[in-house]
This record gives sequence, structure tokens and C-alpha cells, in this order.
Amino acid sequence: MSGVVPDLWMFLVCRFLIGTAVGGTMLCSYILMVELSGTSFRPYLTGLTEMAYVTASIFQPMIAYYVREWRYLQMVTSVPWVFVIIYYWLLPESPRWLLTMGKKQEAINVLTKIAKWNNRPTENIEAIIDKIQEHSLNHNKQNHSSYLDLFKTTRLRIYTIVMALVWFCCGHTFFGINQYIGRLQGNFYFNVMLSGLFLLPGVVLNILSCLFLQRKIGVIASFLIAAVSLTVFIFIPSNAYTMSLVFAVFGQMGAYMAFIQIYLYTSEVFPTVVRNSAMGFASMSARVGGFAAPFVVNIGIEWASITIFSTVALVAGFLCFLLPDTKDTVLLNTIQQTEQSERKIKS
Repeated sequence: MSGVVPDLWMFLVCRFLIGTAVGGTMLCSYILMVELSGTSFRPYLTGLTEMAYVTASIFQPMIAYYVREWRYLQMVTSVPWVFVIIYYWLLPESPRWLLTMGKKQEAINVLTKIAKWNNRPTENIEAIIDKIQEHSLNHNKQNHSSYLDLFKTTRLRIYTIVMALVWFCCGHTFFGINQYIGRLQGNFYFNVMLSGLFLLPGVVLNILSCLFLQRKIGVIASFLIAAVSLTVFIFIPSNAYTMSLVFAVFGQMGAYMAFIQIYLYTSEVFPTVVRNSAMGFASMSARVGGFAAPFVVNIGIEWASITIFSTVALVAGFLCFLLPDTKDTVLLNTIQQTEQSERKIKS
């Protein structure tokens, strides 16, 4: 619709709705992926999910180079969303979410179907569900949650505030560098495409980080890569175009790696009953950071903009020390489990 609207206000409304829909789709699909997958598969599935984003980042400037009319570009880039509709019939609901909502039989049906797809036995599924449900009910009778629940208990309140700040820093740094790269010397389309291309090694490094490093160490290392790369960028002569582009892209790659891992990290820190709310609140914080990024880019003083992005990345890294590590742990279901820090290593 945004490609055919007659005036600016309708265009702004359409863009707002697009942003809302895309943000909600990304969060819900990621949470569903995490809750449907086992602990050992999460790093690979996270990488596979991000490959789609990276591919789009590479092809979008290429499409924009040939489709210069913005209305046609809007329509061309919206075509893939038509195929998303069929996911309604292809994807199962999260068994964890069904259990927290008290829909035991539906959870059993989903798990039975998944077990059959993977040629696994189905006889003990109901007994396992009963055990999980009994354990969860012993901790918390609440099945429905709201954003207020994120601030009701001490530990959850700390996690929520820290995660919101980390996501803000992550969004501010990533989207800020992304826009800054478009303003560097050289061809705009080539610079943006190259920045997307450099995200590919970031996906691979992210998978390795999730496999071999603690969650928060991986996130901290990613922020450190961004901060160091951007700090070096400040001291590069303005006429050294290639070197400036390389370090700017490395800074973006570090911020991108942090962004990927913070999705997985956040989904593991918060229990099932508030996971959607936590991810939504954190994502909103990242969007606020992204909203503030263009104002920093437009400061007009080159070193000042990059210094701010570098400092913000460094602050985010230090904030992660306040969070628990969740690598190889079982996802928690209730708020009380989180408060008691009942994080069990997946056997």
C-alpha cells in the first residue's frame, strides 16, 4: 500500500504499520524457533535464520540500483511477504507456550506430531508433559502475563532494565553504523552491498561463539569488536577510503554479531510466561536506539559520531556482566523459577 498511497500522511501510516508488522513477525518467529528447538540446535538455527537477513541485505541495494523509482521499489520488496501467509498452516504452535496457557492436550498433539516427523517414540510424551506441568504449577499458578510482570520481582526487574539498555545500545550502534556507511566516499549502492556481504562471516563467527563461548562472553566480545574497530576508524585519514570502509564494516559486523546473540540470549534469560513480553520490550528499546542513531550521524563532526557509537558499544559490553549465563541450560517456564535461579544444564 505504501507504494500507491496519494499523500505523505498515508505513506507515514503505512510505514508505521510495516514497522510494527515486521518487528512483531521477527520476534514471534524467533521465539517460536527457540521454543521448538533443542539446546544443541539453537546456534545453528540462529545462524540459519540470520542468513535470510544477510541475503536480503546484500540483494536489497542491488535491487535498488536497478529499480530507482521508490514506488516500484516498495512493491518489489513487499512480494516475499505473500509467501509468509502459508506459514500459518506449516508451523506448529510452541508446546511450551501451550503448557503455560493450560492447553495440555494441544501441547501433546504438537509434540506427538514433531516426534513422528523425527521418527522418535511417542509413548511417554503425555507422562513427560504431566511432569513438566506439575513442576511449573508448583512454582507459579499464573498463566497470563503482561509487561508489568517484568518489573514485579527483583531479579526479573534487573534483567529487564539491563537487557533494555543493552538492546538500546545494540540498535543504536548497528543502525547508526549502517547509515554512516552509506555516507562514506564511493558508490552508495556498492558500500551498502559490501556492508551486507561482510555480515556473512559475522553469521559464521556467531555460530562458533554460541557453540564454544558462554552467552554473555560472546556478546561482550562482539561489542568489543565493534568498539575497537570504530575507535581505529577515528584515526584513519579521510583520504584512505578503502581502509575507512573496511573498519566501518568491521564495526558494523561486531554490532551485528551482538544483535544476533542478544536475541538468543534474551530468549534464554526470561521464562516462557513472560518471554514474549520481554522480547517485545527489549526490541522496542532497540528501535528507540535506532531512532536516535540518525541524529548522531547528522551531528556533522565525523569523529564525534563514531566516538559515540564506539562508546555506546563499550557500555553495552560492560552491562552484560550483570546478566546470568544461559549456555546449555534448560529454558525456564515461570517467574518463580527465574527468581530462584533454577538454571539446569541440559544433559
